[in-house]
Amino acid sequence: MRTREKFYKNLSEFNVGHEKRVERFEFQDVKTLDGLSKKAEKLTNDLFKAIDKYLDADIEAEAAVEAENKALDIVEEKKDELQKIRQENNKREENQQKNIDIARKNLEKMEEKSMKIGDKFIKAEQTARGLKSQAEQLVDQMNGAISSFESSAKALGVDVSANVSKYNTAMQKLNGQVLKLR
Repeated sequence: MRTREKFYKNLSEFNVGHEKRVERFEFQDVKTLDGLSKKAEKLTNDLFKAIDKYLDADIEAEAAVEAENKALDIVEEKKDELQKIRQENNKREENQQKNIDIARKNLEKMEEKSMKIGDKFIKAEQTARGLKSQAEQLVDQMNGAISSFESSAKALGVDVSANVSKYNTAMQKLNGQVLKLR
């Protein structure tokens, strides 16, 4: 039998008086309170340690959350910077596209001008070639005419060398211009 059961059995069988019961209960209460006090002290120490750990963990958690928030702010900052860079690049691309459009318009104008100049060149070349052919014929005619004039003048015994030199000079100038257009 256990002690407690024995105690209650003795208490009921022997009809211990009220005074004795109080003494026994008081004694039992002191032991109980001593045990509870020791448990309370141990629990207080354990609770103190647990609260310490809790507070440390809470501080660490707050620091971690704060660090996470700072990291998140940095990520958002970097995203904003990236967006600004993209906008700047878009503006640069738009400006460059405008410059390309301007250069294309200028190219088109230059192509038109070149075509007009090419047409003008072709017309001038055709005119010059036509005149060259006329000039070559005229040089041949003048050469023949000068030779004929000189031979006729020699047959008559007339000196026409002064006049012939003037005709030769005109023919040579014309022939010089023809030679330039090769």
